[in-house]
Amino acid sequence: MRNTEALLLLCAAMAPLAADGAADSWTPADGEHQHFRIIDGDKPVGELMLRFSRSGETLSVERQQTMSVSRMMIKATLTQTSKEQWSQDRLLGISTRTELKSTIKDESKSLQLSRAADGKLSGNSGKDAVSLPADALPLSLWNEAMTRDGRYFDPADGKLGTLQRKTGAIEDAAPAGTDTAACKPVELAITNAEKKTSRVLVWRSGSGKVCTMRFFSPMGTLDYVAAGD
Repeated sequence: MRNTEALLLLCAAMAPLAADGAADSWTPADGEHQHFRIIDGDKPVGELMLRFSRSGETLSVERQQTMSVSRMMIKATLTQTSKEQWSQDRLLGISTRTELKSTIKDESKSLQLSRAADGKLSGNSGKDAVSLPADALPLSLWNEAMTRDGRYFDPADGKLGTLQRKTGAIEDAAPAGTDTAACKPVELAITNAEKKTSRVLVWRSGSGKVCTMRFFSPMGTLDYVAAGD
């Protein structure tokens, strides 16, 4: 794997989406927000902020993530913003912008999708047309309902992948700051469009609200820990 690809994987960008109505799904209230500190080892490297608003049955989710990660002689800074609209468990539209600046190269991506009359998600990734199946969801892990097997797309460019929930005991220690009394882990295998699979651990509360996420890559791990503010 090239260094830039490894850093892109390490700078995993998770986009938010609404709960699917299951009993163990946390449903954000109007005006609610969620703040995650991003930790590389024991070093803070960024933050992820999610803001939720409601108008009738429509949930709007605004997201902002910034982070800077260094490995050997390479440094990468990621900035990603997105806005989504949901009605119940149905994605109405999504727009994202992702900027990656590194010592090797800079990349800029954008995605705009809306629900077409045939039920598919249609729009553009940069200058390219995109059409995704109706059941595809943005890759997201902050809700228990979003850690189930299915087809997901990268919120940066719309490329399709899959998520599989693993079974068996998890022996990994929770990152510092995780409320282990209230939050329990689940292991996921995420396979991207290039058929590369990465491991992710998610600690979530009994209501389905995510407490902590840990992303693994060939160049190390990143922890997203809820700040509680």
